Amino acid sequence: MSINMNQYLEELLERTESHVKLGLENTHRALEILGNPHCDYRSILVAGSNGKGTTAAYIFRGLELSGLRVGLFSSPHIVRLNERLRTCEGTISDDELKELVDDTFAICKAGGVRLTFFELMTVAGARYFSRKKCDVVVVEVGLGGRLDSTNVHPNFASVVTSIGMEHTAILGDDIDTIAAEKLATVKPGGKLICDGLAPWAGVARRVVAEKEARMLDASQAEIDPEVEACLSYPFFRENFQLAQTLLQTLEITDMRLLQEVARTRLFGRMEPLAYKKRHVLLDCAHNPVALEKMGPYILEWTRPFKRRILATTLLADKELDPVTRSFWDSFDAVALFPLNHPRGRKSPAELFPLIAETSQRNLMVAPSLQEGLSRVDDILLEDEHSCLVVTGSMYLLGEVYPLMEPHLDPR
Repeated sequence: MSINMNQYLEELLERTESHVKLGLENTHRALEILGNPHCDYRSILVAGSNGKGTTAAYIFRGLELSGLRVGLFSSPHIVRLNERLRTCEGTISDDELKELVDDTFAICKAGGVRLTFFELMTVAGARYFSRKKCDVVVVEVGLGGRLDSTNVHPNFASVVTSIGMEHTAILGDDIDTIAAEKLATVKPGGKLICDGLAPWAGVARRVVAEKEARMLDASQAEIDPEVEACLSYPFFRENFQLAQTLLQTLEITDMRLLQEVARTRLFGRMEPLAYKKRHVLLDCAHNPVALEKMGPYILEWTRPFKRRILATTLLADKELDPVTRSFWDSFDAVALFPLNHPRGRKSPAELFPLIAETSQRNLMVAPSLQEGLSRVDDILLEDEHSCLVVTGSMYLLGEVYPLMEPHLDPR
């Protein structure tokens, strides 16, 4: 009998603690009950504000091609929950995922440990990678680093991507404080791979000095031109530098292998689709820092089209910032979508106040996800020279893509 994974995810969210609960005590207790499976493999943590998923995917692919048994813990997933747990054999199956998570939940509950959804997935992931006898697991950090449940791992290396102003109510209201939270993933005597020229590099140097760790400056990494030519877009260069620097510490330097790593593609990163004979671009840029970097590339992609439509949203815990406002104003029409996700603005009433905060004259608030896409379709199909961009949140991509998928044109 097939499992409806969307329904299963809803059940999981109902069973687990839904709020953000920072701290490692709960996760440590759960792992101890289960025999500390996170100590059965070596681990690499990837933290940062943007580019974590791409960097982690590059590292995973490089380790896999080198012959190691590798695991990859990703968060959040975009379309399917299974995306969060991957090995060289592929993503975890529906049946195995349900059995693993249900069993983990039951054992922890019996032991008196009530887990949040993210804590449960972290603990279940550790059991999965232990079962699969992984040599190394690449772990994408969730929120921050210091108090994120993934930080229970005794990782030998930490990779920190770009850092921007995000989740300030939780992580701090200045870049150095936020950086310190993410750099807390560095373990005593371990390695830190980061951009040594970043504004927060001074904090990084202080952290490695305090922990007697070693810092490797990825900004100085030279990428062979034949390898760089394999990158799908030039903006992935910084992510690749981080991954290459980490791989070099493990003596993984073969140029053909690195070329294959550079060809790695992740869904939802400048993802072009043919939808109802129209051009669509999906991108998971979800904060001002990401939009500052990705916005010019997205707008360049739209340049050949006569009419440019944006489908987007703004999470309930975020405000409309100048970068996002300017990006919206670059389109001929903007549709704001409500989201079913716990962090989403779930109703038109929550989206309407945003209208007063933008000068975008052709802005539509969708009453629902389905009706919003239907209205966007009407606008899109009016003109064969129109295009659609879907961006602003990974959760938006996850909810919109399944509605679009049945109508995608063959590539």
